[in-house]
Amino acid sequence: MTSEYTAFLRNTSSRLKALHAADPFDVGQHVSYGNIRLGSPLTEIEGLPIILGPVGGGQQMPWSAVRFMGSAAATEYLRNLSVLVEPLRPSQRRLAKRVDVVISCNNETDRLAKHSGYQNRMQMADFAMGARSKTIKTSDPAQPLRVLWVSRLIGRKGLRLALEAFSIASADAAMTLTVVGGGPDAVLSEEDRPFVTFVGAVPASDLDELYDQHDVVLFTSLRDSGCSVAMEALARNVPVVCVDHHGAAFITDPSWARKISYGPASSLASRLADALVGLATNRQHIEELSFAAASFDRHKNKADRSAAILELIQELRAGK
Repeated sequence: MTSEYTAFLRNTSSRLKALHAADPFDVGQHVSYGNIRLGSPLTEIEGLPIILGPVGGGQQMPWSAVRFMGSAAATEYLRNLSVLVEPLRPSQRRLAKRVDVVISCNNETDRLAKHSGYQNRMQMADFAMGARSKTIKTSDPAQPLRVLWVSRLIGRKGLRLALEAFSIASADAAMTLTVVGGGPDAVLSEEDRPFVTFVGAVPASDLDELYDQHDVVLFTSLRDSGCSVAMEALARNVPVVCVDHHGAAFITDPSWARKISYGPASSLASRLADALVGLATNRQHIEELSFAAASFDRHKNKADRSAAILELIQELRAGK
């Protein structure tokens, strides 16, 4: 994907210059790919005020997560090293000087932007909610807790961690786990896993129904820019149990999510399991979390995000 995108950037540059020459832009915003490390062809248009983002790219997989990563660990370690040296790259320093405002979608990317020399920084989720559900989640204590995990089945999404946490939790309380997604880690479905159902990839249009059918979403990504899964769960008022880092740390709030710190890695699965058991044994708390989710907002919906961006654009236009 990255190689295809960098080729797209090169091909776009001349087209942008031609459009600007014919009818000059007032402000440019680069939003097409969420990675601060890949730059923007907008910087080649002299004098154009530029908004970069929302972008991610500054987050790193925890070094101790190798046991959850499978064959993807080596690639992630190399990526970690490249993120560490990114603020020192001349191209990144030049980008920081040229961009008027950078919008980061997680704390780690904001920190990278600061170290790279970006003067004006703000934060905003890179995924907006559409229509919100008005239904408050209730959970029948006479039935097993219904846990949902949604993502691509690749190493950095943490399916191995989720399965380990669920195995521990389901030994202490009645619950089921539904795994939604496709990818290389689908091989994990070939093992005998009691109370776990793999349903494969499903159309995006079917996800709302799946969220509505479950009591809680388990989010275990080991590296993620924006955490669209948590945003989708929030839109359906479904509580989330998540690892408290990267996009999940920025998007989720303790009022409607059980946020579990990453370290130490040796106890992470057990601590996630404790959170699941706590919800399984206190179904009233699920309703409380769902009620909090229904009233929570922090520039998460499309209208608020659009208004914030438009205000920023007007400020940059006025300052030209």
